Amino acid sequence: MRYLLLLSACCILFAVSGMFSGCGKPAPDQEAVTTPDEPEKEKPVSNPAASEPVAEKKDPPAEPAKPEAEKPADTPKTIEATVKNSEEYEYRTGFGGDEQGASIKVQAGHFEKSEIIRNASTGFEPVYKYKPKGDYVGKDSVELEMVDHEIGSGPDDPGKTTKTRVVINFTVVK
Repeated sequence: MRYLLLLSACCILFAVSGMFSGCGKPAPDQEAVTTPDEPEKEKPVSNPAASEPVAEKKDPPAEPAKPEAEKPADTPKTIEATVKNSEEYEYRTGFGGDEQGASIKVQAGHFEKSEIIRNASTGFEPVYKYKPKGDYVGKDSVELEMVDHEIGSGPDDPGKTTKTRVVINFTVVK
């Protein structure tokens, strides 16, 4: 009971002291904070006097190197292949890891089948398969892109991505 009375007495004293802290002066009217219409302009740096030492000029920092994936691939490897219009052509990429893949960048024009297969039947190696249209005789071509990503050594090392292009020029015969 005594603590309850002491607590209420402290609260009353706190409230009364807040009323007297102004010492009878009315509280000033508070104005809303405003921003100036025009921001302050930067002041130009004055030239140092001839007797003052001049700071050594530093070369601007070098631009960070772009990751390898953003750099264009070099000239493509070109393969010349002759295919009968009744047969299927197969190109094995030699890739098989989780960080490796292949895609068709420019699709062939006269095909019945033009695809990359990567499953258990290919040993999870991306394999490009092409079969020309049954009645087509002439030239055809496809461009493949192989991507190999080497994982970095830590959070600051993103690794290295290498892209390789392969163009296969087909001569389709009967």
